[in-house]
Formats: sequence, structure tokens, C-alpha cells
Amino acid sequence: MLQSQNIELKRSELRQRLAELNSKDTLDKEELKQVAAWSKELGALEVRYRAAVLTEAKDGQAPQPTEEQLDARPDAETREYLGLVNRLELRSYLGAIMRGNPVAGAEAEIQQHFDLAENAVPWEAIAPRHIPLETRADVPTPAPSTVQATQQMILNRVFAMSSAEYLGVESPMVPVGEALYPVLTAGTTVSMQAKDGEQESTAGAFTPFTIVPTRLTGRFTWRVEDSALLSGLEEALRRDLSMAASDLRDIQIIRGDGSAPNVNGFQNELPAATDTSAESTFVNYASAAAAGLDGIYAGDFAGLRHLVNPDVARHMASKFIASSSGFASAGSAWEYVRSISGGLKASANMKATASNKADGLTFRAERGMGSAVAPMWQGLQMIRDEVTGASSGQVHLTLIMLWGFKVIRESAYRQWRAQTA
Repeated sequence: MLQSQNIELKRSELRQRLAELNSKDTLDKEELKQVAAWSKELGALEVRYRAAVLTEAKDGQAPQPTEEQLDARPDAETREYLGLVNRLELRSYLGAIMRGNPVAGAEAEIQQHFDLAENAVPWEAIAPRHIPLETRADVPTPAPSTVQATQQMILNRVFAMSSAEYLGVESPMVPVGEALYPVLTAGTTVSMQAKDGEQESTAGAFTPFTIVPTRLTGRFTWRVEDSALLSGLEEALRRDLSMAASDLRDIQIIRGDGSAPNVNGFQNELPAATDTSAESTFVNYASAAAAGLDGIYAGDFAGLRHLVNPDVARHMASKFIASSSGFASAGSAWEYVRSISGGLKASANMKATASNKADGLTFRAERGMGSAVAPMWQGLQMIRDEVTGASSGQVHLTLIMLWGFKVIRESAYRQWRAQTA
């Protein structure tokens, strides 16, 4: 048996033990210590498992696929499509747009597949790429007083990490037209019947949610003289435009206020959190995290994911509980909630703290996946215009993204309030 398989067995055993303990209503002091120890051991096994898989793959020891994996292989049409996608290069699209020429090869085939305009970039071509730094050997010869400057790689702006996927938001590609999401909201009544007892039919009810495209757009303008002075200027602006658009989409999903053209984000659409009147304690945070367990969308604390703003995260990390309570081994409120839940993250895209108060989000992930959708209309458009500002030597670059958002099952989420002072 391979090392990775041995580690996987240990991980499975630990998960089963943790699930058995977490299924209890209350845990004593020893059980809480055991949960903390097993959680720490599980984290270490995750690191060892990844290292073992990489080592075995390098040495050619990777395990053979199972029958189930072989049965799940894609058909010929899917393999052909994936082959095209794997050959896509974003630079081919951007280069063609810059030159005003159509793309060719796999890039053109994917455009035809989705019936996209020549200046549209399919989402399949957008992926982060590592750009290596240029390195040069040292030259011991003394340099003159006047030397040529060597430009280094342009450093991109940094945005908050996206939390949409973490909150179970699905982002399907949709064709032309409105996106319709019907949800069965009422069903039949079932009952126990005696002999010859009759169960009458009960009408079901569907609630349709229609999402129309909204436009997210951005624009850069630069001078042709600047392009000659700074290498990679246009490419850097293109990357920044794409990342800024992705960041705004995440902000809208989390806290969009619903006032057109803004979408109705989680923190605006979900029922308001219960207000607080005193600074949150360890117990308050533990209770807020546990309150998300409903036995329907989540039957285990590990099925809950929590999202807070950085102020609340820092405050949670500063809150401990007296050792006499039996919770001392759990560490801070941040460590305790993270150890019993399926995730705890901080995001700068959450609503800011106001009057020392801020709301946290809990996602019941165990059965809540797909409870919110953010459909994307295929084709991210990058429009390069060097004609309008030609007389003044200016080039315009406009990005257009069509998308929408809707929480279609609010029961999969819960808002709660923290007070940081």
C-alpha cells in the first residue's frame, strides 16, 4: 500500500471519530481536549497527504484509477472540447484585440462554439498565470556613471480574496436570454393511514426566480507616449481591469444594496441579525457559530462555514474563557470556532464595522450548495479603442461583464451580529 493511501485511511478514521463526538449535544472537558487534539492531528495529516501524493506522482508510483473513475471518463466530444480549452491562451485573445485581428486555432474554435464576437474573451481562457522574473548574471566590470535603467516586472494591485465560492455561490455560464431558476417550495402532505385509509393529493408549488443580466464595466485610458516609456503598461492595465471587475463582483455578492444597478447581496437580502448591547465574549461567538446548526441544511457543525470582517476576526482572536469552564484547551474564540466548523474566514469585502458592531455570515454548506447563483453571460468583452482619441494620442480600453445574482434559498444562510468594544 502506498504512503498516501495509509495517510488517507488515518484521515478517514479521524474524521469518523470527530463526527461521533460532534454529534453529541454537549461535550465534557476530556472530550473537548480530544476534539482539539484530533483536529490538530487531522491538519498535519492533510499536509503529509499532499506531500505524499506529489512524491508518488514524481516517482511514478501514483495509484491506478478505480473502476468508478474509469467509468466517469468523459466521452469523445467532451474530451475534444477539453482539449481545445487546455490549449487556450489568454495572450492570444488580448494580442488579437490589440492588433484588431481575429484569433485563430483553438481560440477561434471556442469563440465559434459559444457564438462570441471577435472582441469577446471566453471565461475558459481566463486563469491566473505565473510570470517568471527576469534574472541576469552579475557582471564584475565597473559601470560608467550613466547607465541604462532595467525595468522589472510590474507589480499588480492586490484585492481581497473572493468569498463567493466559499459561500456556495454557483456561477454557471448561461446563453442569451433571462436565466430562470424554479424552486419547489411546497410539496405533498404525507401521513400514516389505517386500513382503507385514503391520502388526498396536495398541490405542490414552484417559485420561479428570474435573473436578468446587469453590466459591470471598467475603463482605462493611457497615452501612446507612456506605452513607449513603460514596458508592459497595457498588459498590466488589462490584468488590473480584470481583477478589479472580479473584486467588485465579490463585493456585490456579499453586500450589494439592491439599489439598481447594484445586485441584492447576502448582507442586504438575508434577515437582519439580532442586535447586541454588550461586547461579544468567547461564549457569544461560540453560541453564534453553533446557532447555524438547523438539522436540515446542516446536521453537523463541520457543515457550517462562517465569514466575518477583519475587525471581528481580530476581536475573536483576543477572546478567551476561564480555565474553570472546561473550554481553556480550545484557545481563543477564533481557534475554537474554526476547530468545530467547516471553515472560518475573514474578508475585507464584508460590511465595515459601524459603532463597534458588525455582522457575520454563516453558510449551511452540508446541503446548501447552489442556494445562491451568480450566472455569467458568456463572453468577457475587452474593447480597445485607439480611434476616438487618436488626435490626442490616447488609447481607451473598456471591459464589459454581464452577470446577475440571487439568493434562491435563504434558509441555507444566517446572519449574526458581533460587538467589538
